[in-house]
Amino acid sequence: MRTIKELHILFREAVSDTFFIWRKEAGRVVRDQGVLIFFILVPVLYPLLYAFIYTGETVREVPAVVVDGANTALSRDFVRRVDASPDVKVVARTGNMEEAKELMRRTKAYGIIRIPDDFSRKVNRMQQAYVGLYCDMSGLLYYKALLTACTDVSLDMNTELQIKRMGNTTVRMKCLPHLCCTRVWLCSIRRTGLPVS
Repeated sequence: MRTIKELHILFREAVSDTFFIWRKEAGRVVRDQGVLIFFILVPVLYPLLYAFIYTGETVREVPAVVVDGANTALSRDFVRRVDASPDVKVVARTGNMEEAKELMRRTKAYGIIRIPDDFSRKVNRMQQAYVGLYCDMSGLLYYKALLTACTDVSLDMNTELQIKRMGNTTVRMKCLPHLCCTRVWLCSIRRTGLPVS
């Protein structure tokens, strides 16, 4: 059985050996140009290159499928506004998610906008309602266009509903509707990527 002093000496030797190996490897890393490029230049240049490639790249009229479970005036208004945006074009309305997924598999659409059954009921009760957004993640620009359009529409509808519920107490509030939209959200966009097959 080893004593505590012997264990302490073994531990110090292990730490010392580890530090010695680390110091040797760090010296080799500094002298190797390939490793320096990989550790320093790639992390700096890759984001710049990626941003340069996609700067100014926009996609318009990304085809999307709508699964409207609520089928109410409010949900149809949401879909109409998304379709009216320059970024998204609603190419089909289906009754269930399976049909919508099939359209995505056949690349007839790059996203699915799913409005749940309780959408209007939750909004009318001033509860948070969710709109599901499912995207084909093979193209990030398609995802960005779909998400931006759905988010913008939900924020616009939220502002309008809040103004209607608050009663527009002054002329100034009518002119500044964005000041009213700080507490209640019409809906949150759930982002989900579907596996590409």
